[in-house]
Amino acid sequence: MHPEPQADGTWIIRIDPNWPGFAGHFPGDALVPAGLMIDWALSVIGPSVTLLRARFTAPLRPGDVAVMTRTEMRIELHCRTLLVAALHFSTAPNPAEPLPLR
Repeated sequence: MHPEPQADGTWIIRIDPNWPGFAGHFPGDALVPAGLMIDWALSVIGPSVTLLRARFTAPLRPGDVAVMTRTEMRIELHCRTLLVAALHFSTAPNPAEPLPLR
């Protein structure tokens, strides 16, 4: 499962229901691990960043299709009209001031 770039500047992620990681996360109630969502964001934003804040507000399940958007140093994942995750990054190695909560 990898972000697929779209012509409109978004990325589509199709959640493969047969992904082996679902067996351990969680048996009988599978959901995409937060770490995997962070990896997807890093594949778009780049590896030389610091994650300032991550908020996960809804689950991604096997068979879902997520849309990932980028606005400067913020990545959002949406599915079924819900915000699934909002990830804020910085290019500074150790930012002095965290971003304010929204």
